[in-house]
Amino acid sequence: LVKVSLDNETMANYLALGHQRADKTFFNEIKRVTPFCVLFYENDSRELLYRKYSFSDSRLAALNPMQDFKLKLEQAIKRCWRNTSRVGLMFSGGQDSSAIAAGLKTCGYSDTICFSCNYSHLPDRTKILSDESDYQDDVIKKLNLSHTQIQLKNDSPLQSLMGQFKYFAEPTHFPNLYMFEKVALEAQFKNIDVIFDGQDGDTVISHGLQRFRELAQVGNIFVLLYELICYSRFHGFKFRNVFRYIVGAILRKWGIVKHSAMNTSVLNQKTFEKHKLGELQNITAVDNHLKKLCNPLHAIALETKYLVFKHYEIHVRSPFYDKDFMELCLNIPSKWKLRNGKTRYILRKYLSLMGLEKISYRRKKANLGYGLVDNIRRMDLEKIECELKEVHPYLKDFINQDELKTFCRDFKNSESWEDPKLMGILAVFTANYWLKNELNFEPMKIKEG
Repeated sequence: LVKVSLDNETMANYLALGHQRADKTFFNEIKRVTPFCVLFYENDSRELLYRKYSFSDSRLAALNPMQDFKLKLEQAIKRCWRNTSRVGLMFSGGQDSSAIAAGLKTCGYSDTICFSCNYSHLPDRTKILSDESDYQDDVIKKLNLSHTQIQLKNDSPLQSLMGQFKYFAEPTHFPNLYMFEKVALEAQFKNIDVIFDGQDGDTVISHGLQRFRELAQVGNIFVLLYELICYSRFHGFKFRNVFRYIVGAILRKWGIVKHSAMNTSVLNQKTFEKHKLGELQNITAVDNHLKKLCNPLHAIALETKYLVFKHYEIHVRSPFYDKDFMELCLNIPSKWKLRNGKTRYILRKYLSLMGLEKISYRRKKANLGYGLVDNIRRMDLEKIECELKEVHPYLKDFINQDELKTFCRDFKNSESWEDPKLMGILAVFTANYWLKNELNFEPMKIKEG
C-alpha cells in the first residue's frame, strides 16, 4: 500500500557498522516508534500521539543496597512469570544469566530448563577463550537445574543470516543469530512457553567505570590509583595500559582531548564524509550510568531477539530491563558497582550470597567470536566470496570495493581475526543478499512495497 524508497543514510550507517537513528528504518517512508515511547492511534483520527516515559531521577539512597538489589531482582523475575507456563532460560554460564538462574530458583521456579550453546569442537587454544561449560556445570549442579547443551559445530552462520528476513524484513548486525535459532528450536521442541535471559545485565547493573571519573573529579587521587591498581590486577591487565585507557577516557569526557574518528570501514571516503559518520558522539568508558543505559542499542537488541522467538511462538523475558530494577541500579552509589577493582561488585556479592562463588569471582567473559569465525571459515567462506563477486549496483555507490577485497583476503589468509573487518564483510554480504534476493530493489527507483 506504500511506495517505498531506500534511505541512503541508514544504509551508510549500516555498512559503517554504525547505529541507525532510533526513529529510522531502511525506507524513507517507514518510521520506527522510538525507545521509551508508546504510540496511540485514535480511532477516528489520523493523528499519532506519543507518550514518552523516562527513568526516575530521584536520587534516593538505598538503605541496604545488597538487600534491595536481591528484592528488586526477584520481584522483576516474578513480574515476568506467566501462570501454567513451561519456563526456559538462555544460559551462557556468564554472571548475568547465572544471576537469573539463581533468582528463578529462589523464586520457586525449580522446573526451569537451561539452554546453553557451546563450541566444544574448537582447537584447544581458542576453545579455552570461548568455552563456558565448566561455569555452566558449576551453576547447574549447585542450583540443581535441568540443562540442555547445544553444540554448534555444524551450524552455518551465513545460512542463518540469509534466512533472517523472515523475522526482520531488513538487514541487521546479528551474526550470532544462528545461536538464538538453535535455542528457539530446542525450546519449541520441549514445549517451552516463556524463555528468560540475562540480557544486558552488564549495562543495567553497570561495570562501574564511571567511578574512576567521579574520583578524579573530587580529587581523590589516592583512592583512584588504588582502584586502578586493583582493577588491573584483578582483570589481568598491565597497569600502564589501564592507566592510559582510563585517563584518556576521562580527558575525552572533559573535552580536553578531542576524539577523531577515521574511516576504517568498507565505505568509500566520499560516503563517509557525506553522511558525517566521523562526527561520533563523545562516548567513553567512563560515561555516567544513565547515558549508557539510554543507548539505543538496547532497544535494537531487545526487538531483534523478541522477533526471533516470536516466530517460534515463545515469549522472551529479560528481567534486568524491569523499570524498578533499573532505577534501583541507577541510584546505587558507584562504590557498589566498582570496588577493590572488581566490576559489577553488587552482582558478584549477590552471586556469592546464592552460593555461586566460582562464577562470582569470574574475571573475563568468553569470546564467542572464535566459534563464529571457525564456523564461517569451515562452512561459509566460499559462499561469501561468490556473493561478493557481484556487488549490487545500489551498493557500489557506498563501498570501497578494493577495501572490501582486502578485508576478505586478510580474513581468509590470517589465523587471527579483527572483529570490525569480519563484521564489515558480513554487513556487505547481508545487504547485498537482501537487495538481490529479498527486495529485488532497483537503484534510484521507487517501487511498490
